[in-house]
Amino acid sequence: MRIKRTLRLKNAEVWKLDLPFFCFLVILDLRRPSEPGDYPYLPPEDVDGRDNYIKVFTISEVDLKESSLKLDAVFDLVEDLIYHVDQGFCDWNETRIVCKQEDITTTLNALLLRYTGIENLPEGNWKNLSQD
Repeated sequence: MRIKRTLRLKNAEVWKLDLPFFCFLVILDLRRPSEPGDYPYLPPEDVDGRDNYIKVFTISEVDLKESSLKLDAVFDLVEDLIYHVDQGFCDWNETRIVCKQEDITTTLNALLLRYTGIENLPEGNWKNLSQD
């Protein structure tokens, strides 16, 4: 699977996965301890509250669980992309968002606004490795 980084900020990266359908991977460093609310599918006592929490979203027009792409491949990719983060002090989990192809950009922009406060990037930021 080929990937292309389309955005790099201090606390966020967006990657386009080269698949037969539109799919983006959004990695958000929330820079706060993980908490039980981050894992609604776990009993609160099972959340150890590590020092940093990274939230990962997949935005796709196809439910990755139902695609020929194994979800494990996406999880392995995320592990590779955040390998440099000290895993002993960091938790992460993934949320899948399935939407129509024409709604992917709107969904992506809404996530970036919610988690980074960035609505529109100023002109000229594309000449540097990081866009912030």
